[in-house]
Amino acid sequence: LNGRWSADCRNLKGILHLSEDQINHAELCFREVIAMRGVDLYLRTVQVHAMNNLSYVCSMTENLNEAIKLAVRSRVLAEETSLDTFSSRFGLMYFYFLRNSGDDLELAQEEVAAMIGQDDKRDELVRCLQLPSNDEILKLFISHGFNDRFSILPE
Repeated sequence: LNGRWSADCRNLKGILHLSEDQINHAELCFREVIAMRGVDLYLRTVQVHAMNNLSYVCSMTENLNEAIKLAVRSRVLAEETSLDTFSSRFGLMYFYFLRNSGDDLELAQEEVAAMIGQDDKRDELVRCLQLPSNDEILKLFISHGFNDRFSILPE
């Protein structure tokens, strides 16, 4: 974990902990990656992924404010380093659906509009929404009227 690929190793270790429902261990791994110092593109890329992973962990523990904060940080870092923002935006959409207070649905709508405004991301959004593991997200997308607004899902 202390070599050239230590950030990737720690992030993947967190994913493995997450797959074994070891939430606390996963959280620690993701936080270690986020806390690493450096400005090289490799590290910043892995940090984008670790922030997305940690935001998911926070949503699992019903800490939606923290999940949203991390997903926003991930999106900003991805934008700063010219990385794809899709995963960050997809997570934000989901977390806004879950929290559903104040202007959350408008914020979720902005994330969807940004995703489908990018080349080939409309199809990626449809694919992600239709994954069996994202059934809850699909239901929220439909129940909040987002398919009526964006008309992206096949009938």
